[in-house]
Amino acid sequence: MSVEPIARPLAADAVRSAYALLGLPEPEIIFCDRPTIAWKMILRILAGDKLWNQVEILLEDEQTAREDNAVKKIGNKIANKINRKNIRKKLGTPLESKLQEELIAKLRKQLNAELVSCKGDRVRDKIAGYLGRPLLNNYWGGCPESTPWGIARWQILNLGFDFECDYKIDKTMNHAIVPAVWAKYKGVLFDFYISALGCSFYDRHRWSVFQSIVENCGYLFPYERICFICDRPRILALDSQYRLHAGGSPALQFADGYTYYAYHGIRLPEECGKIHPKDWQAEWLLTELFT
Repeated sequence: MSVEPIARPLAADAVRSAYALLGLPEPEIIFCDRPTIAWKMILRILAGDKLWNQVEILLEDEQTAREDNAVKKIGNKIANKINRKNIRKKLGTPLESKLQEELIAKLRKQLNAELVSCKGDRVRDKIAGYLGRPLLNNYWGGCPESTPWGIARWQILNLGFDFECDYKIDKTMNHAIVPAVWAKYKGVLFDFYISALGCSFYDRHRWSVFQSIVENCGYLFPYERICFICDRPRILALDSQYRLHAGGSPALQFADGYTYYAYHGIRLPEECGKIHPKDWQAEWLLTELFT
């Protein structure tokens, strides 16, 4: 996953091309420094300013937030605003599935048809010998959230949302697209089939739009009328199991300065995160630093 900043003009052009492929007019494009800013903006639009102002008051007053299940109550109120009708009214139809169909499923179908017709049904077994079955299975199937990159995706997207979430609120995260995941699980194989195996009967414009999205966009929340384009992190450190992890330094940092310290996927307070684990003190485990 790249940590290079996106070029906003190129990202906007990529999104416009993708919408045009769906036969849709240009959306309003909103740039965000990180995914959680976009997510909060989406929830604010759906909840309305009056209700969202109550959220901000709670986030500023920890004691009030802890009293009388205040956080849970406000979360339930927001959850009631998250329904198909309200989303379509205020944002338009979510386009994550439609873009996957247009930019992934159709390319996959075209390449699949050519490979089978030209090279026979055993082509998958031959390719598996070169690439390994796990990667091949990710090509022919989906990109389940249980895969390592799926896990990393959700860790990054969910960071920084500071109050308890009803499942309906969390469900809005399903509207997100992480182009780096597209590239790793689909783009690599598409490119191999086209460049190495010489497949030529595919939609070149569709392939160009796919490449433009994965090369120029960090994270996307695409809706019919509005598309939120998020920058990539400036620092991203993962352990061998793709969990956020760094010793004595940020595991994740975005352009706006938002910093996240983690030890094998467990969030750490800044006071501990800045110190390498080998220098931690045993008594810290009994203090609020680790609670």
